[in-house]
Amino acid sequence: MKKGLLFKLFFLLALFCLAFLILPIVHVFIKLSSQDLINAIKDRAIWQAIFTSLCSAFWATLIGCILGVPLAYFLS
Repeated sequence: MKKGLLFKLFFLLALFCLAFLILPIVHVFIKLSSQDLINAIKDRAIWQAIFTSLCSAFWATLIGCILGVPLAYFLS
């Protein structure tokens, strides 16, 4: 494969992944009215869900780094 073709392939894959992440967020802003969005931002349960997601992502990343890096070194 040529270098330019490989770059284009990875660029398209990156655009697809970016769209996969951004489009649901855009859909929420389009679908909800401004008043519903303001009410959702004020809701304590939503902030608790966001906090739970961020905490679990932090701990999963930390555990993955602590256990994964030595394991990768050991397996190499």
